Amino acid sequence: MKIEKLNSESEFFWRKFVKNNSNSRFQHLLEFKKIVESAYQNCESRYYIIKNKAIFPFFMVKSKLLGNRLISLPFLDNGGFLGSYNKENIKELIKKLKKDEKIKHIEVRMNSSFENFKKDEKILKEIGFEKEASRQQFIIKLTSEKDLWERFHKHARNDIRKAEKSNLKIKEIKDDSELKKFYELYTKNMKFFGTPQHSYKFFKNLLEIAKKNTIGFNCYFKNKLIGSIILFYQGKHGYISYNVSDINYREYRPNDLLYWTAIKWAMKKNIKYIDLGQIDKDSEDERAIGLYKFKRKWLGKIYDRTYFYYGFGRRKENIEKKDKLKKFRTIWKKLPLPIIKILGPKAASEVAL
Repeated sequence: MKIEKLNSESEFFWRKFVKNNSNSRFQHLLEFKKIVESAYQNCESRYYIIKNKAIFPFFMVKSKLLGNRLISLPFLDNGGFLGSYNKENIKELIKKLKKDEKIKHIEVRMNSSFENFKKDEKILKEIGFEKEASRQQFIIKLTSEKDLWERFHKHARNDIRKAEKSNLKIKEIKDDSELKKFYELYTKNMKFFGTPQHSYKFFKNLLEIAKKNTIGFNCYFKNKLIGSIILFYQGKHGYISYNVSDINYREYRPNDLLYWTAIKWAMKKNIKYIDLGQIDKDSEDERAIGLYKFKRKWLGKIYDRTYFYYGFGRRKENIEKKDKLKKFRTIWKKLPLPIIKILGPKAASEVAL
């Protein structure tokens, strides 16, 4: 089996493979490749394929802040490979990837929920990858609206009912007007969290290039936007992301209504699993605890968000990276919003979270 770099001729095999593989996810779509390439000039795709056997998506993320990294995949909690391959295949892949100059490390983002996770973990560790699992993810198995509602804790049902009784209105994000309103709230939320925001073009690309696999909802209280959510999906797997809200209106439970709306919509699309995104592992931070409690009530199962790194001095590098990001977030929160609007997309493209 020969590993080849993706080209115009092999794109057909990639698309067919993703469509027919029951474990494929949104990030494996070539539309995601186009979204990132179009939004960020410092992110260059490095996609490899074994025709009819396996795919290996990577991006070279060029960064002055954290160094150049090859990541599978940036901007999502996981990426990873898809299909049938062995240790020799991955060794060959690394040789091809290492031809790029000035790479700090190779990074493979996975999740312990992946069907072949144990096999992948064994191969990567034997080759020399280091493992890090500091965060986790909740994944819901979707059954039916009636079944989920009956199994929800009464507090979860009460929160959804409170949102409905508050006369909150849901609108789909399907035009520039709704997208711009989302982006304004999203940018303010990211400043509050100390995290740089994606570019407007990134989200516009999501809704245009991947419109068959992306949907977003805005939540209004008396014509004021107070919450938003975006859902990616491919086959039987969905991923809820970019859930933002106005802190002054959280008593009306917009996030509960948005989650419930997204989950019901997903079930109509025959999506079987919904990833609710990451949470900190064993954190005592008040916000992290609150996020854990919110996601737990949707009846999800916890899996490890596991990253694998290939490079030199990884343990020292991990400490340095965490220190840099901690200082970066502290500074970012203090910057004026007009400055953040200008600098945010560039910083987001380099951090690649």
